[in-house]
Amino acid sequence: MNESQLLNSIHNCDPWLDSFDEYLRAHKFLEPKKAWQNFITLSSQSNFQQLFPKFFKSFIKLVGSSYHPDLALHNFERFSQTINDKNYLYTILSTSPETLKSIIVLFSGSQVLTDSLLSDPSFFDWINNSKIINNSRSKDEFMRAYYEFAGEKYLDNNTPQILRKFKKRE
Repeated sequence: MNESQLLNSIHNCDPWLDSFDEYLRAHKFLEPKKAWQNFITLSSQSNFQQLFPKFFKSFIKLVGSSYHPDLALHNFERFSQTINDKNYLYTILSTSPETLKSIIVLFSGSQVLTDSLLSDPSFFDWINNSKIINNSRSKDEFMRAYYEFAGEKYLDNNTPQILRKFKKRE
């Protein structure tokens, strides 16, 4: 099985074939059949062949080079289910390799952070902001970010909840 055959099978949502096993294991998937099911679920979310033809090629390589490919793929599939506009999601991930890499690292390395993103998918837009992700911030910048996040409710009865949500996002 070569790469283009596997990618065509993903795009076509083909059923599992034993010939996929070797290719997926070469990309460090410990449970290739489960990984295949995740790929098929993802593939059914959009018209990848026409809209995002190179997505799965780069996605498989990134996931395969992550700390725990099976977990990263499973968490990514769970996350994709939380996004209503799948084409929006895949447009961003196809045009921003940095964002795709960031979420793969997150999904592979931290279940706590993954669960935070799953509980509030709007944090994805925040992760997509490379100025925030790639730069450390001063105390003043954190305070400014909190005030922007909280808006006029920065000091009301809901302040503890707002602070928890801000902390979770950060």
